Amino acid sequence: MAELAAGAVSSLLVVIRNEALLLGGVRDDVQFIKEEMESMNSFLAHLARSAPPGGEHDEQVRTWMTQVRLLAQDCNNCIDLYLYNGNPEIHRARGGLRRYIWWLRQLKDRARDVGERRLRYGVEVPGKKSSEVADLAAASSSLVAPYDEDDDRDEEQMMVNTTKQLVVAMTHHYGPKAFFEPRILDDYVKVKLLEWRDEIPGCAGETQSIAIVALNADKHILGLAHETLVELPYYHRGILVDIPAVHPTFPYYEPLRPKEILYYILRELKQAKTQSQRQDTDQSKGEGKKPSFRQVNRIKARIYRGKKMFLDKIKGKIEDMKIHEKLDMIKSQVKNKDIPVWDDNIIKEMAKKFKKRMEADEMPKEHKKKMGVKDTVKQEKEEDIEGIEVKEEEVQEQERDREEDEKEKIEGEKRKKENKANQTSKIIATALDEERIKQMIHEAKQEVLREMQEGKQDMDQTRSKPIVLDQNQKLSVEEITQMIEKLEHEFREQIKIKGLVDKILKYLGRDCPLIILKVDDMMDGSRWEEIRKALSLLKCSADALVFTTTESISEAKGYCYPPREPIDYSLVGLYHDTVLEVTSKQKNEDNPNPQVFRDILEECYFFTDNDLEEWELHEFSMKIFTHALYANPNRRSEELIKLQNTLQALPKSFDILAKKMFMFSYNDLPKEYKSCLLYLAIFPKGQKIRRSTLIERWVTEGLILKEDWPSSVHQANRCFDALIRRWLVYPADIGATGKVKSCVVGDLVHGFITKIARKQHFVETRLSHHLARHFSIFNDLQLRSSDKIDMFFEDLYKSSRVSLLKVLDLEGCRCFGGKNQRYLKDICTKMLLLKYLSLRGTDITQLPNEINNLRELEVLDIRQTKVLVSATTNILLLKLKRLLAGDIGPSSGDVGSVHIPHRIGKMLKVEVLSNARALSSDDLKDIGKLWQLRKLGLVIDDKDRHLGNLLEIISDLHECLCSLSITFPVAMPREDTPANLPDYISKRLTNSPKILESLSIRGTTLKGNLLPVIINGDNSKLTKVTLIRTLLNQNGLNILAKLPKLQCVRLRHITFTEHELTFKEEEFRCLKYLLVEGSGLTNITFEDGAARELEKLVLSFTGTMSISGAENLPNLEELELNYDSCSTLLPSFDDAAQIAKLTLRGALLNQDALQVLAKKPNLRCLVLSGISFEGTENEITFKKDEFVWLNLLHVDCPSITKITFTTESAPRLEKIVWPSSTALFGIDNLPRLKELEFKGYSLPKEVKDAIGKHKNKPSLKYVPAN
Repeated sequence: MAELAAGAVSSLLVVIRNEALLLGGVRDDVQFIKEEMESMNSFLAHLARSAPPGGEHDEQVRTWMTQVRLLAQDCNNCIDLYLYNGNPEIHRARGGLRRYIWWLRQLKDRARDVGERRLRYGVEVPGKKSSEVADLAAASSSLVAPYDEDDDRDEEQMMVNTTKQLVVAMTHHYGPKAFFEPRILDDYVKVKLLEWRDEIPGCAGETQSIAIVALNADKHILGLAHETLVELPYYHRGILVDIPAVHPTFPYYEPLRPKEILYYILRELKQAKTQSQRQDTDQSKGEGKKPSFRQVNRIKARIYRGKKMFLDKIKGKIEDMKIHEKLDMIKSQVKNKDIPVWDDNIIKEMAKKFKKRMEADEMPKEHKKKMGVKDTVKQEKEEDIEGIEVKEEEVQEQERDREEDEKEKIEGEKRKKENKANQTSKIIATALDEERIKQMIHEAKQEVLREMQEGKQDMDQTRSKPIVLDQNQKLSVEEITQMIEKLEHEFREQIKIKGLVDKILKYLGRDCPLIILKVDDMMDGSRWEEIRKALSLLKCSADALVFTTTESISEAKGYCYPPREPIDYSLVGLYHDTVLEVTSKQKNEDNPNPQVFRDILEECYFFTDNDLEEWELHEFSMKIFTHALYANPNRRSEELIKLQNTLQALPKSFDILAKKMFMFSYNDLPKEYKSCLLYLAIFPKGQKIRRSTLIERWVTEGLILKEDWPSSVHQANRCFDALIRRWLVYPADIGATGKVKSCVVGDLVHGFITKIARKQHFVETRLSHHLARHFSIFNDLQLRSSDKIDMFFEDLYKSSRVSLLKVLDLEGCRCFGGKNQRYLKDICTKMLLLKYLSLRGTDITQLPNEINNLRELEVLDIRQTKVLVSATTNILLLKLKRLLAGDIGPSSGDVGSVHIPHRIGKMLKVEVLSNARALSSDDLKDIGKLWQLRKLGLVIDDKDRHLGNLLEIISDLHECLCSLSITFPVAMPREDTPANLPDYISKRLTNSPKILESLSIRGTTLKGNLLPVIINGDNSKLTKVTLIRTLLNQNGLNILAKLPKLQCVRLRHITFTEHELTFKEEEFRCLKYLLVEGSGLTNITFEDGAARELEKLVLSFTGTMSISGAENLPNLEELELNYDSCSTLLPSFDDAAQIAKLTLRGALLNQDALQVLAKKPNLRCLVLSGISFEGTENEITFKKDEFVWLNLLHVDCPSITKITFTTESAPRLEKIVWPSSTALFGIDNLPRLKELEFKGYSLPKEVKDAIGKHKNKPSLKYVPAN
């Protein structure tokens, strides 16, 4: 509330400062009010900075602030009326200002009373002692709390720095809308998987792994991982093992070890050849039926028996190796002897000995003789076990032996004739290489040492010291013997693993697989390293992806090698990743621990038994929190910890949680932005609100007040963008360059701001939403909710309560017909302080002469009306900033223009003048005097003087003009139209516009081409060009191609001198939006390297047309084809796999075209409007595995009678929009359906029943049919 009161006081102080000269007659009274207001403003600034933890002051303080705000508003209104009556000296002589002087003196007394009341009742800054109140009041009387420009600049710089981060972290949508909406879960996982894949080194040499935490790892997320990663040149095939589905729990329970994992992989490979046939058989028996508990156990038992039989065969081969006897030989060598210091050399030499013994004993005798290998018994007598130091010649001999063994092994494979002993030798030689044996010995040693240490500690009563293993400790013969015995079991297990690995490699061949494991709590994460090492034996760059159902992120990290964060497939994981992206690059001395972000997000998410609506509330809280951090990433740790503690203490209620998160973002807003957000409470829930309307109303209401109008508008635009960034309002319409054109206030936010606005008396509670939006927020009107706007105007002429109104927004009100045209005259007579008057879309036909009574008017909007073209001729409004007229359709030739006011040269504050028609060339000259003009729209005749004066205007305004629209009455150029303007006209442009961002030319001049003249210069700022029914030659296209910041080009019904449009390499580097409509083109070609940033392409043709090079547009995400171009051009985009949104309008298609669309890998949004299919069958059937990424389906085709969704079709579809003429079936087969929008009034019963039975309980919205 302190911000609202401070805003009202600040507005009053600005008025007093700006009008000090005219207020000279009442200087003493006004000066006293000014000083009182400055003191109050300082005190209010203290209150705003010292708000209690709950965000609100006590009732006594709030009451006083309300009194201050009302006093400031009354003072402001009184001064406005005083100044409105003209020269005070003249009116004072006539006694005309007597009542205003009396009013001011009353207000002076009120100001004194309010100031004294604060001290009398002890209204003070929280934390201040009573003794300090008087000192504070005295000191604050000379202080003013102006808005801090440095804060503005800091905030703006912060927003610029974080914009790129949010784009990377949060986008998934197509085109300009991508900036504003976060990724969906599937997109987030896909990006993370690709990041992991790209980080894997090309020659890793061992299995890399990553974990995905998914409480419900269904086939869709498993399929997503497969389709994302399993492609060349990375992985040739994917092997999916569902551990819970194959590993027995009862009655054959056993731990999950490496050999079990390898066997399940082998089993999947064996079944791979017949997998598709088996699936077809299962589907024919009963698609979608789950096996019973008994059937599942039978399957697991069968798998268990198969595994046991396979391992028993390997076990038989192990017995033939006589491992026990070989280890006994080594034990006999150390019997009755102590080994010296047990270091790495000892381990190394023992590993060599054991490996050589295993290889030598299993070799055929002829191989031993050939390689010079001694008999084992004889060799044992010659070796001295005490030293176990091998001479260098012996080491070299062993290396040569190893090389010869490998050569012999390769020769043996070629011959394919080996005896059983030789085969076994190869298994053990490969499985137990020297490094692996060393590792096994070392691990056994560590275990022995640990047992020794623990035994000593058991004898010691004090166990305060931790266990420390002495790596250089001597071991006794008994301890060595104990260690060797532990190796036997491990050797056997390794041989089994090797047998499984060899079998797997036979099935893999040269394929490089990705092993996808789905595990649950039966998997011991501590054993993953063993499993990963076993997978590394495949030696074919096999990597692993583990889906785990654990809720512990730290536990899931154990599955990641090299160590990294796992992927959390949940809303918490999605938003946590986004928050880290947003905050990671901020330079903050008090950087919060990333864990606090996750803790806060987890508090936003808890389980209930209710439906999808609560899931959306979960996401609302997370989204608000994420956007709040995006808007201000430099949050202190204490602030975030405090928020986390508060959330923990709250009851588990979605409404309470959502409100808390809203307040977290709301309390961080600047005071002006809070007022602007609360202002939106006057609009009906869900109404689309134009950006321009809000900007103008905020400024004219005084909610945004800077030193002048342009600065205020700039600040209001920043406020609008800030609310969008924080997701407190949602973007509705987004322009071609990414600028939000309109917004919507969501239901939850609308409820919150309405309660706050009413509590702080910010909006009139006596007015309902359908009336409140028409008037100023602070008014004295008393209207019932049943009253209509026309009833208000009927009694307007005798009302005294409307004189202080500053805003009157009548857009869309159709109450001025016939005799009711007098209502506008009454408005101009009674509402003398109006600053904003919108008659847009009304049925007025004329402007009365009394319009000039509105001397405070700053915005006059008469667009989309039928006012006479001469209605504005005599307008003279010296404070007018924006005169908005015209009604231009996309391709319409009629612009609905009005005359330029005759005295436009005196209206020096005009900054926007749209669709103004010049009666004479002198009118154009006067426009050149408007040095604040920022946006200009002119309708001129094709005459030399008009063209010359137009160029002079552009030259005179070259430093301030940002947007220029030119309309000519000539509809189409003739064949003999010159390519360029004559020099005597073109030379009138002496200065090219410096900051021009938007250029529109409608119609043509027969004198030549105007486009090259206007943009032939330094036009580095130009971002948008629209050409309608004009001439374009290759020279003009080349000029456009070189504009460095051009993002949007619209070409409607253009006459091309050539019939082909070619976008060449390195041209149109920044182009994001291209529209071509109804032009005489036969071909459009995109060369490789041209328009590489193009995101949206709109084509509308009725004739023969072709497109070449669509595959050269890597960023094309949105495609719109209209009329005949749908069927003829659609095949040209078969290779544009990245298209995410496709719109087809007004065309005849065949069913084959729909099947092609069904296989588009990234299609998220499909809009079908006014299309039909060839033949008699006008039905759409979504089949299994079609449209797998589709999120939104919008159908508005009366000819389509039926839409059907079969099982497993469109698995990610969330929203459907369809008309009453189309029947809808099978929505129960859509697992992610959230929202239905029905264009009609009577919903079919079968759809109602399907909605009621759907597990998500999707919301239903009725929209009136067009």
